[in-house]
Amino acid sequence: GCEAIRNSNGSPQVNADWVNQIDLREDRYLFYATAEPEVQELKYQLKITAPGQFRCPPILAESMYDHTIHSVGEAGKLECRMTDAEAGKVGISK
Repeated sequence: GCEAIRNSNGSPQVNADWVNQIDLREDRYLFYATAEPEVQELKYQLKITAPGQFRCPPILAESMYDHTIHSVGEAGKLECRMTDAEAGKVGISK
């Protein structure tokens, strides 16, 4: 389906100044940050590698030292589509 877009230095391209550490795994990002009372937004970019419909696992947040503090979001869906021109370039029949 998709892969992380990296900066010229090889690190993931993420727009969130409040994130302390990023760990990019084969199938997910792990973000380490200090939780604040206000809402924080995290943006990252992905590169489509294959068309299709994919499930996105729910976001999970938990305290590093107190596992009674945690939250789990809802799972999502991601649909990756190619234009007719793009499909022709990579030999995918529609």
